[in-house]
Amino acid sequence: MLGGKSIESSAMPGYFLRHRNGEVWLDANDNSTLFKNDATWRIRSGFASPWAASFESYNIAGAYLRHRSGLLEISPVSSSLDQQDATFYVK
Repeated sequence: MLGGKSIESSAMPGYFLRHRNGEVWLDANDNSTLFKNDATWRIRSGFASPWAASFESYNIAGAYLRHRSGLLEISPVSSSLDQQDATFYVK
């Protein structure tokens, strides 16, 4: 995907973070177009820190990878808490 990145598990090669129904899953690549779109993220400047990153869904504009109560999901970002939930430090 032009302008997008996928997040592949180092412990389980061939498994990628992808979204389904607002939830984020670690799934095996089935080589479908839907999987490729669901497993692709646009890397943006971090909402809560310029030294971090936020990940926007490739196929759902305005929906970001977020952590909430120990789970990953995708959803829009509006409040400052949302911005913190959607900010990740990349190592």
